[in-house]
Order: sequence, then C-alpha cells, then structure tokens
Amino acid sequence: MGNPISNSTSNSVKGVPPWASGKPGKYMEEVLRTVIRKRGNPPADFERLVVEKGLIYQVRFDVLAAISMLETNWWNFGGNVTADMNNPAGIRCQCKKYPLACRQGTNGETYGAYKTLEDGIKHFAAHMFCYTSSVDWANARPADPCWSEWYSQELRKAKDYGLEPDSIDACYSLWRDGALPPTEGCKEAVVSIKAIVAEFEKAAKELAPDNPNKPSLPSWLLPVGIGLLAIFLWGKRTRQ
Repeated sequence: MGNPISNSTSNSVKGVPPWASGKPGKYMEEVLRTVIRKRGNPPADFERLVVEKGLIYQVRFDVLAAISMLETNWWNFGGNVTADMNNPAGIRCQCKKYPLACRQGTNGETYGAYKTLEDGIKHFAAHMFCYTSSVDWANARPADPCWSEWYSQELRKAKDYGLEPDSIDACYSLWRDGALPPTEGCKEAVVSIKAIVAEFEKAAKELAPDNPNKPSLPSWLLPVGIGLLAIFLWGKRTRQ
C-alpha cells in the first residue's frame, strides 16, 4: 500500500490527526463518538468505519467525520440524499464508469447509493484520497475514475491560489464545487468543518489517558451504589 503518513498538520487532510498519533483505534473512535452523539445519531458502526477506512487510505478520519456531519446535517439529512442511500457525504455520480449504483436526489442530480454503510464510507475515504494525491499508492483510482479525469488536474492549480493541495480548503473546494479557488460559500463551509475538527481535538485532550482531569464517575456515585446494593440485599434476605 506504499508508505503511509503517520501524522499531519492541523490543516492537512492526509495522515492522522496530531492527537491520534500512536493511540489505539478504540480511543480514536471514542473521541469521534463523544462529539458526534451530542448532536447526531448515525448508525452504530459509523465511528469505527470512519477510523478504519481513514487509516487504510491515510486520510484524516476526523476530517472525514466532520465533512460527513456537515453534509448530512449531523445525520439528520433533509437535503438531496437520504439515509437509506448509505452515502455519508453526498457523493455525486459525475464521471464515466462510476463504480456504484446511482439514484436521483431531490434536486434532480444523481448521487451514489451504496449497498452498505461500509461501502459508502470506503468510497468516501478513497474519494478524499483522490483529492489529495497525484500518486495512486493507495490504489484508490479504480474506486474513483474522477481522479485522472478531473481531480489530479485541478489539484495542480492549488498553489496558484496560495493553497496546499492537501489542505482542507483545497480539498473541500473540489468536493463542494468541483473547482478552485474556493467560493465564498465554500469558505463558510470550511469554517464549519474546521470548527468540528477543533471539537474533536478538544474531546481528545479531555479523554486522553494521561489527562489528570479526564472525566470519571462522580465521587458520590460509588457510595450511593453501595448503599442501594446493601438495601437490595437486606430486602431480599428479609423476604426469604
């Protein structure tokens, strides 16, 4: 699969979030879950699949999750794509020989419809890889024919607008509008994406194993629990 990227800058889509380097997958999943479940209710495996596919394609799973939350309105939908399409980021069918079934959205355009959520997230991660690289070491190109017909050519323009090709700004501009430079609407969306990424970073610090202020069970819970258990056992004994 080539040489994976072990880390990334705060604005890069490549690699893993700085806070996730060297951490176990369960910790990564829990960080995402802590933020996402406050406002949304995606399928139970969503966080696990985003982490898994992000690591395979070496694109930041926190950025994948943030884009998905933005595109699906925190999994409440209400836009052009419905939940049963297993399309976690509103991927449209645009290039020839698209490797998935397509369905018409509420706006008349065609969008990807996947058999399973895993298929949808896998293609989402491959799709994002194609927005960040001119070398197909992750073998994402077969999953995304747009890579050679469109994305790789557009990425070459990024530096003309003062953007790094792997930046959130450049990648989401291609994602949203299919071209560079970012429009005003795209810039507003990127602000939202970065805000969600920042929420993940904050949650990561709070949940870090070495954080002395890591949330724990309230100090009153243990004695109350012991007291309730004692009452239960006493009641059970008197009934015998």
